[in-house]
Amino acid sequence: MIRTLIAAALLGFSLIFFSPAFASLNDKVIQIGERATVELMKNLKSRLIAALEEGDPATAISVCANVAQDLTHKLARQIGPGIKIKRTSFKWRNPADAPDKYEKEVLDLLEWIYKGKKILLPFYIQEVTENGQPYFRYYKPILVREECLLCHGDPREMPEEIVETLKKLYPEDKATGYKPGDFRGVIRVSIPKKLIETLVNQEGNKPDEDDGCIPPQLPGRD
Repeated sequence: MIRTLIAAALLGFSLIFFSPAFASLNDKVIQIGERATVELMKNLKSRLIAALEEGDPATAISVCANVAQDLTHKLARQIGPGIKIKRTSFKWRNPADAPDKYEKEVLDLLEWIYKGKKILLPFYIQEVTENGQPYFRYYKPILVREECLLCHGDPREMPEEIVETLKKLYPEDKATGYKPGDFRGVIRVSIPKKLIETLVNQEGNKPDEDDGCIPPQLPGRD
């Protein structure tokens, strides 16, 4: 059913419309989500480049393994109270990044759209309940780039020291076998709904006269 609705949307039908008040909340979710995803990718890339310049690729992988999670949590705290950031994929490397049930739904949908319709949605918004509290989840799809193949490509074509390092650091690793342009996964930014409402009220955002519309979202379930 969800896929049928999405397919119709991609053909030009506006399926889900929101009140002006919701549009203001949505704008703030996008603002925070984009900031978080851009800063996370920039920080991780700079750390990886620095590690590569200081040592061999296998050493760089070890550095990333030690700092990636800490960087992610630190950035979440800097962005705002209660915000959580996560990189997730069906083919995860770190078990801590394995998708939960909501993330699986979104990953399946975004990958289906990308593979079937050749469209990469710029973002996706979902409203869920986490530990009894309402959250907006902002998802940023990411693709595999050429430079990612160093440690995410075909293991048969990767340097032996990298393959061995990955086996040592990530014995359950699933994140190999990619080609450039493949759908990699998403960066997920969870933002407390209460925080979004507070920020919108503080800024005195005034909605446009027209209703807002965002990509169709999967209904959050308790």
